[in-house]
Amino acid sequence: MKLYGDPGSGSSRRVSAVLYHVGADFDFELIDLFKGQNRTPAFLALNPNGLFPCLQMAIWLFTRRRQSTFTLSTSFIRTSYPRGMIAT
Repeated sequence: MKLYGDPGSGSSRRVSAVLYHVGADFDFELIDLFKGQNRTPAFLALNPNGLFPCLQMAIWLFTRRRQSTFTLSTSFIRTSYPRGMIAT
């Protein structure tokens, strides 16, 4: 799993906080907004909008923070609580 973002971005921080909270193993790739790295052809190939965050999970690519945090919470958090603690 790989998170593309900038620590100065609130959206990137939100997704990274969820990743740390659920104990996910992920790599962080810094995309510097001030240097315009979010407008390079390589990053635009991942996210044509050039926005943060961009979370790559296996074959999926999430380009919105709500989409990323929802997917992480349903993928990881449900498996970390004891049976019966979360309504399905």
